[in-house]
Amino acid sequence: MREKDSGADWDAEWIEAEKKMAQQSAEGFRTWTPAPEEDEPFDPADLPGFDPVSPASQPDLARLFFLVTGAILLLFILGFLDVLAFESQWWIVLGLIGFGSVAAGVFVSAPWSHRPDDDGTRV
Repeated sequence: MREKDSGADWDAEWIEAEKKMAQQSAEGFRTWTPAPEEDEPFDPADLPGFDPVSPASQPDLARLFFLVTGAILLLFILGFLDVLAFESQWWIVLGLIGFGSVAAGVFVSAPWSHRPDDDGTRV
């Protein structure tokens, strides 16, 4: 609907709304008040116990995969510096083994989705 069709003066209404907003901001339009002070101070020792972060599912195997990845990375660095020279097929195979070793290392270093002695109940 157009302004001339409705018969309303939108400019005057906007000016009036701006005046109201300015008046409210001068009066403090916020209604938030701080929470009352607590009677007792907070002591972290009062917190309940918790389970530690779950360890890796297979840390020895993860360490092995990451060592293989480090060794392959060292071979690539030596190849880049022209200390080692392999055919291109061997570089591709080494790269695939390196990527697979990283992926496997990350996978086995993740914690179990549930603890082995977990019966599945949740509170």
